Amino acid sequence: MFYVEVDDTNRPYAVKRMNILNLEEETVFKDMDPTHYLDIGLTKDGKYLVINSNTKEDSDVWIIDRK
Repeated sequence: MFYVEVDDTNRPYAVKRMNILNLEEETVFKDMDPTHYLDIGLTKDGKYLVINSNTKEDSDVWIIDRK
């Protein structure tokens, strides 16, 4: 399971992966720039996780394998 973690200001800043069988967590991506907000999605075929890091002026996109 993938999810976004928020900081003290409620800004989504980290993407985490949790193994639901043993509840182990792993940080997949972290953006420490306080002007950036993260969100995640999947490609149409469901094979890849799409990580978006956005501001009002720009955005960056990372594609990673879901495995």
